Amino acid sequence: MTKEKLDLALAEFDRSLAEMNARLHVSSKEIGAAFLDEWERILLEHIREIGSERTRNAFAVEILLRLQRSGHEELWKRLLDKLASD
Repeated sequence: MTKEKLDLALAEFDRSLAEMNARLHVSSKEIGAAFLDEWERILLEHIREIGSERTRNAFAVEILLRLQRSGHEELWKRLLDKLASD
């Protein structure tokens, strides 16, 4: 994955996260399990699509940082645990 594609993927993630925040108006602790399962699946899918391990790891770290900064602790923890077990 090229830097341009990575930047586009991160920009898309930022837009999606902003939309999610706008729709929910609640913390991630109040989000239902099915919603978290779906976001976890989508994020893992995007991360795993990246061919280079180095780029994949950088992308995963950036996604985790953005989740943490936006206050989505539960999704952050779930994704971190899943990535650590891979």
